[in-house]
Amino acid sequence: MRSAPRRGPPSGGRVVVWALLGVLFLNAAPALAQDGETPPPGSKPAEGLGEGGEVTEEMLRACPDLKGAVGRKKEQLVALYSGLDWRKAGEEATRKRVKELFDLTKDEDTAVLEKQLQPTKGPQRCANGLRCVFAASGPEGLLFALERWTKVAVEARGRWLDALAAVPYREVDRFLAGRLTDKASVPNWRASQEGPPGYADLRVCDYAFRTIIPRLFDIEGLTLPKEVAEGQLASITKMDERDKKVAALAEWLAKDKAYAAHLAKQPSVLAAPGLDEATKKRLGEALEKHGARGE
Repeated sequence: MRSAPRRGPPSGGRVVVWALLGVLFLNAAPALAQDGETPPPGSKPAEGLGEGGEVTEEMLRACPDLKGAVGRKKEQLVALYSGLDWRKAGEEATRKRVKELFDLTKDEDTAVLEKQLQPTKGPQRCANGLRCVFAASGPEGLLFALERWTKVAVEARGRWLDALAAVPYREVDRFLAGRLTDKASVPNWRASQEGPPGYADLRVCDYAFRTIIPRLFDIEGLTLPKEVAEGQLASITKMDERDKKVAALAEWLAKDKAYAAHLAKQPSVLAAPGLDEATKKRLGEALEKHGARGE
């Protein structure tokens, strides 16, 4: 399994892509915060919850669900909000820790994850920790997301897409690309209260766009279309501009030969080491259902 996508200074042919994407996300930073949603994938994990002990008021402000939590649930919440780093999801120690904390075959463990993926009127949820769990869980993490997708409330779909940001398989790229046609609005109560004039909820396709772009960071030889690379896509972006960006990205993903070559080199979840036949069958069916299986 490959590690989470690397971030670092560009070199050689990567300069063009980094320059374009840098403009995109630097310009978008204020709007991303205003959206009331997850931070951009380059952000650092949340800090300040510590590694256990007494639950402080500061900890409760960051994670209200810690109130009354004990034992395994408390350990899971502290890890999600402070202990897990998605940038280390490919490391053996991180995969081991995630497996110890979250058994995706157990309802009590998946319930913790699903609650943290729900929209909230309070503090932002633990985006970095969730990304780490989904990425470090390997095939089981992707299967968990795919099998539940159709039942996920539209209000939570942006968060579920963001949780896939660091999952390394090419099937994730195909799944995200397939969501670029979904113009369903994702209601965001908090952002709608705090947003400036011109605010309009992001749509599923907008979230897919914002999840796909960082996955293209640091890939040599890729040149995004002008419509994608310039400006921003946020809740204050006019709808016609959003539509142009989303459509341009969808067309580029479908037709760009360099991107197709890159995607073909990425690992397939169906060929993941140690994947048992039963899980492989379920994954194949889920991917087929969502049009993400590919070749």
